[in-house]
Amino acid sequence: MTHLASGYPQRIVCLTEETTETLYLLEEDWRIVGISGFTVRPPRARKEKPRVSAFTSAKIGRISICDLTSCWGSRICRRTLPPSW
Repeated sequence: MTHLASGYPQRIVCLTEETTETLYLLEEDWRIVGISGFTVRPPRARKEKPRVSAFTSAKIGRISICDLTSCWGSRICRRTLPPSW
């Protein structure tokens, strides 16, 4: 299911399991281009999406190559990202 709604993020990196799970539940998983290495829900996410970070340590190089338009996580994740993100 691909929607091309302009103005909304098309390429999302999810730094927490909850954000990944939410996008899958909304059937918007096509937008996800990277997930946390700790993601286990939904199980198919680990098979379908590249792991680009851990919960408290973002892998900036892996995230950057995803050509993302949005990065979703928590305040804990925020500490490991560059200030410009």
